Amino acid sequence: MGRNIKALDWFKLGIAVSVAKTVTLAMRSLNLGAASVLPGSIARHISPSLLEKLSSQVKGGVILIAGTNGKTTTSLLLWEILERKGYRVAHNSTGANLENGLVTALMESANFVGKLDVDYAILEVDENILPKVLNPIQPRIVLCLNLFRDQLDRYGEVDTINKRWTKAISSLAPNTTVITNADDPTLCYLGQQLQQKVCFLV
Repeated sequence: MGRNIKALDWFKLGIAVSVAKTVTLAMRSLNLGAASVLPGSIARHISPSLLEKLSSQVKGGVILIAGTNGKTTTSLLLWEILERKGYRVAHNSTGANLENGLVTALMESANFVGKLDVDYAILEVDENILPKVLNPIQPRIVLCLNLFRDQLDRYGEVDTINKRWTKAISSLAPNTTVITNADDPTLCYLGQQLQQKVCFLV
């Protein structure tokens, strides 16, 4: 995916991933949880740009899935399709969709020095952090499912989220594909504001 990682960055990346994988192994061995968030949190303290370093290694690109409903179901369907086609896919299958969860999911597919050997990454993303992760991840595809008002009490009105999404997605590379739900008026309007390649899902 084109972005270079310098030797010192590789060193920090390797340390971060090795520590995180050790924590994951310890937590699961001691039945202390799924280890879907804490390893990513620890690794990001060691290497703050870890999300960028890992996602840049995904050969075919990252597919981000955002929306108030349906993220897990959609991501699982896509994962199943790609896996059956023989592709190697990284996926945050635990549903941990904040930054630490995304990092943890990518590290699951990395070796102990932080090298990824996957064709695609499918990451479901919480609607509030989507603008924060777009730049470091530079996804190949952004799939916007819906923005339902009854699910957005945590973050404010639909219009607020929509404006943040539009601004953040607009800054992505022109060859990014954005897929929006044509049945959601807010996202339909969002797609009409973008210069990227936009597909409306009916």
